[in-house]
Amino acid sequence: MTALPFALSLVEPTMLDLAVRPRSARVADASEIHRLITLWSGQGLTIPRPAGEILGSIGDFIVARRVPDGRVVACGALEMVTGSVAEIRSISVDPAAPRIGAGRVVVRSLLAEASERGVDRVVLLTKTPDFFARCGFAAVPADDLPPAYAGPHLHARDRTTVGRIAMSIELGRDTVLPA
Repeated sequence: MTALPFALSLVEPTMLDLAVRPRSARVADASEIHRLITLWSGQGLTIPRPAGEILGSIGDFIVARRVPDGRVVACGALEMVTGSVAEIRSISVDPAAPRIGAGRVVVRSLLAEASERGVDRVVLLTKTPDFFARCGFAAVPADDLPPAYAGPHLHARDRTTVGRIAMSIELGRDTVLPA
């Protein structure tokens, strides 16, 4: 677990961040979110989510839109596990928008949302740990995941930690994400 020693949030944007703008997803974004998730789930990098499930949980999603055309180039969801634990899921970036910071902007936005909701710890499972480490997450042993997440929440969706790295970040009032 990583506890970051500075304030979460409204970090000054970097040049990469100026290429994309995050916002809460809208119903009209559901098909683009589904397209991005399907692309990466087909490669085994995220878990498939049916269009109806995305639509039903659209309020959990953040999208990053490319400036200036407004096209959705990344997405991710924050799912509450308990009042103090949340999971980041379905981080997907359009391969046609490489290296413009869209994935990082989505993760930072989701962590800011978690902080606003009073979440103490955000967890995830990934096959791309280097990306999440750059976002402030640290790898943890799977048995160090919160019981509410590692137990019924994780296994209710037939997910597994096999082949994935468990990662976590501790949030606090003074947490800030690396730029």
